[in-house]
Amino acid sequence: MRESFAALLLRALACAVLLSFALSRPSAAQGWPDRPVRLVVPLSPGGASDLTARVLATGLARRLGQPVTVENRPGGGGNIAIEHVARAAPDGYTLLMVPTMLAINGLLGPANFDPLRDFAPITLVGETGMTLVASKRLPVASPGDLARRLEDPGARLTCASAGGLQEIACGLLGTYARAEVTTVPYRGGAQVLNDLAAGDVDLSFSLGNGAAEYVAAGRVRALASTDSPQRAASAGLAPLSGSLEGFVLTGWQAVVAPAGTAPAIVERLHAEIVDVLGEPEARRRLVAMAIEPVGSTPAQFARRLEADVQRYARVVRDAGLRTP
Repeated sequence: MRESFAALLLRALACAVLLSFALSRPSAAQGWPDRPVRLVVPLSPGGASDLTARVLATGLARRLGQPVTVENRPGGGGNIAIEHVARAAPDGYTLLMVPTMLAINGLLGPANFDPLRDFAPITLVGETGMTLVASKRLPVASPGDLARRLEDPGARLTCASAGGLQEIACGLLGTYARAEVTTVPYRGGAQVLNDLAAGDVDLSFSLGNGAAEYVAAGRVRALASTDSPQRAASAGLAPLSGSLEGFVLTGWQAVVAPAGTAPAIVERLHAEIVDVLGEPEARRRLVAMAIEPVGSTPAQFARRLEADVQRYARVVRDAGLRTP
């Protein structure tokens, strides 16, 4: 009886230890957050990424019970901020609000981060299409006109790009062409539109409603949208894919954390951000920037990010864009 009792006691102690361990497993997320959270933006204040981050920060602060501060870290084409977050502690207190550059920058130049390995996807916040805009001096008035011009092996076209998704779009356009399409690099989007209006370049792609004022003033011509046919129609534009089959290209805004962040924290952030995106005022502010709120799951965004990296790598290769 004495040995049996001792064995029973040992088993009871073992079960108690295991139960204690199981209950302590979510401790990485227990008590989180107990201090302010930083939402790092890789661009200057005032742009779509910054304004989207501020919409999220306001809603998240209410839900998390802690301040959520937006920290702008421009520079290096966005790489300074992206690399900073990649190296940050995976404790849920440093997050990255990032546009499509996360999938692109490492393909177009040196980058000390891997978009697929160095981050924990939280959610795809929203999507926005691009508008193909043309110089008024270019004798095309529709996507069909442009498609026919691209088929002319004697034609010479220039496509202005300030990098990122614009460069991918210009490169993708060239893969559809028998004509010669030259990508002309610029340092900023404002100069792209100014030179397009002056007729110094033929074409460009503008993300969201970035070219709306120029189009409204008659300084440039909006030819088509790179968005899906449904969303292009809602914007009052023809889908470019109607004339160039398969030409659908959308930018996005997303939130990620450093790789290794506790799944419980990732899931909490995802749930809270989705709730913020469901607020009428938050949705109104995003739609005003031509951003369609999404709120994907972490797994859905991980698949989208991987698919985009693979697709853009093919465009870089096929169009002969610069590589690291």
